[in-house]
Amino acid sequence: MAWRAAFDFAVLLGLDQLVMEGDSQQLVRCIQGEITCPTEVEVVVEDVRRSRNLVRECEVVFVRRSANGVADALAKDGLRDPGVRTWEARPPDWLLSPLGKDNRLISCI
Repeated sequence: MAWRAAFDFAVLLGLDQLVMEGDSQQLVRCIQGEITCPTEVEVVVEDVRRSRNLVRECEVVFVRRSANGVADALAKDGLRDPGVRTWEARPPDWLLSPLGKDNRLISCI
């Protein structure tokens, strides 16, 4: 469901290129259409698949949990303090260390 919310937010921001990373290989493969989805997530997966058409380019990739420090830090923060938060120019200080360890995002800092 986080991916579905991320697509909605990306469309709201007017983004047209996305890279969606997930640490569940089975879920990534379901979204990519490589395997059949378990019934309990089928509706959400179909929503995510349809949402991919809302942007010009969308890549869905599997990332090992050990290499997914940014997502882990964001999830932990969300559990500590539920609600919607955004930033435009610079990420919060607590996220800088995980961002620095994620090679795909180093150029964004």
